[in-house]
Amino acid sequence: MQGLLTYVNTHEEIVWTLVQANDTTVYTLASGQPVDESLENVAAGSTISLVCTPSTTEFNTCIATSTARITLSAAPVRSTGIRIRMLVLNMRLTGGCNYGGLSSNEVTNLFLRQGGHADQMNACSYGSMQFDRSGFRVLNTPVPCLNSIRYQCDWSVILEQSLASARQLIGSDAMAFYTHTAIVLPKIDPYPCRWAGLALIPSTITFYQPAGYGVYRTATVMQEIIHNYQLIHGWRNGKEYDDYSTCRNMQPGQFITFVLPATYTAASRNMLKIQPNWMGFYYRRNVYLALRQRGGGDKLLAAEFTNKINIHDVEKNIDNSFTAGGDPRISFNRAVGANGATVLDEFRLVVHTGGFTTGGTKMVVKVCRFLLSSSECVDTIPVTGKARPALRVVSVLTANGTLASDDPTKTPAITKLRRLPDSGPHLALIGRLPVLIEQPAVVLANRAHPAALQRLVVVHKLQAAATSQGARVAVAPYLARHHHHGRPTQALQEHLRAPALCYPTPPHTPPAPELRPPCRY
Repeated sequence: MQGLLTYVNTHEEIVWTLVQANDTTVYTLASGQPVDESLENVAAGSTISLVCTPSTTEFNTCIATSTARITLSAAPVRSTGIRIRMLVLNMRLTGGCNYGGLSSNEVTNLFLRQGGHADQMNACSYGSMQFDRSGFRVLNTPVPCLNSIRYQCDWSVILEQSLASARQLIGSDAMAFYTHTAIVLPKIDPYPCRWAGLALIPSTITFYQPAGYGVYRTATVMQEIIHNYQLIHGWRNGKEYDDYSTCRNMQPGQFITFVLPATYTAASRNMLKIQPNWMGFYYRRNVYLALRQRGGGDKLLAAEFTNKINIHDVEKNIDNSFTAGGDPRISFNRAVGANGATVLDEFRLVVHTGGFTTGGTKMVVKVCRFLLSSSECVDTIPVTGKARPALRVVSVLTANGTLASDDPTKTPAITKLRRLPDSGPHLALIGRLPVLIEQPAVVLANRAHPAALQRLVVVHKLQAAATSQGARVAVAPYLARHHHHGRPTQALQEHLRAPALCYPTPPHTPPAPELRPPCRY
């Protein structure tokens, strides 16, 4: 038999598979990863021919393989300029049992709604991987109620039965139009699967459970799709899945300065890669530094990683090879905030961070390698920049009552306005939406969420002399996190009064003392 060598990580074991070339039937290779004639492991993504000893009890399973020959070696998978035409097989179990699942409209909405899976994939890939909305289809696929599905959650049976049902419904030619196939399981009770999502690697097939951590969760959907392109799980402290963040010619004892942009602002040149080959025999991992902030694909980034230089390390043999396969164990190491320092003893590296520049979307970073002790790295020129990024509001209410926003998905529809008794600018909340009011017009109701956004809460009046630019830097992340039922929480009020913290104030703009003392650098 001949086909594409793939594997599935069931989160409990690695299962090697062969996708047969002529009819896409998937065979499980129970003996594990095949070896070639020189007894070398055959890389996933290779097209191979082999002799299969079939199991007499297991469905589409080879209990042993032999004579594995590579007919086409695995090549790097193209992962830019991708337009995904996705066919979603929305399973239903019929016959001996009846279990339905999500409706076609529900599945379509999860992927294609504003801010849904498709939008997030586009944002995170900087537009390199996009869903073709006209090439998206949800097909309700009835599947026989087999024990191997209902009780054992055998993914290979799920795949085979779903594909067979789809071929019967629309035909193989129609299915060939789509570049990717996603299978959404029915709502079986009790639910037999111990995973939220699965993917064949490399391939175009993914699986999702119909629950919160499955097809509803953008991170799960994206993770399984990019598994198809051989991007593997992140690591932290030697533990898989625990990273929730994903110099040339360096002389010892000397700092080299870089300015890193926030990764969401640029698709390239947005991180620093260090190959610590001065470690000699102990050089086994590369180091990556990147500034992470909330925005674009990172708009929901956890506070632990936000406005910090995130440091990862990765297995160098795979990372340094364009064609190598396998898991490079991309591991989160630590995060360093502005005006901080850390010593990476395992790489004999010192990292100093400065402040924020360019409106708060870039950070100054200095790196130095040492021979014996970090004391060899002396930074004689202090790093520069602001202690805090220039925070942006989500929206600005302008003089004519329109609401301008740099995130259109969060811009509410204005239905009613009134005037404040005194002039702006003001800081305010519309539900969870931080707003800078340039003029004393206030939004009272919102067409999209009338219950949640019935009224606007004015958090603080700024100095009348403060311009919209000056006020703009003083709002969003703090208001978004520190309010409750439309009212500022005690944490927010304490934060606004805290003398140790400050907001940057633009040049030639008087500070707003009642909101925050000006920064002193």
